[in-house]
Amino acid sequence: MKTVKSQPPTDDHKLVPVCSPRSPTELAVVLSLLKSEGIDYFVSNDHFGSLTVGPSIPLYNEKTILVPDSEFEVASALVAPPANYVGEREERGFTFFEKLRMAIEVVFFGWIIPMHGSFKENSDA
Repeated sequence: MKTVKSQPPTDDHKLVPVCSPRSPTELAVVLSLLKSEGIDYFVSNDHFGSLTVGPSIPLYNEKTILVPDSEFEVASALVAPPANYVGEREERGFTFFEKLRMAIEVVFFGWIIPMHGSFKENSDA
């Protein structure tokens, strides 16, 4: 049997985290971007992270994409949001009548649906 000595990682082979996708779809898009640019990558928790259902917990089931240190700048520019990205919607507070409606739902029906405005306002968006 032939034994192989492990080589200590050099600076070119050092892997650094680039991002942690929030969904399988986001993971697929980021991997396709890296693949199209010819950037090598490794997905930490790729298979184990798919086995557990529930929230992503760092160092347990959260998937993290790692790239070589020498290609980190290009990879981080690829996965960064565009310059015109607005980001998450600014969340406004609930009005008194929305809070009252939710309280009545809990008392009389046993459920709560936190939503702003009426159905007509939400269907136009």
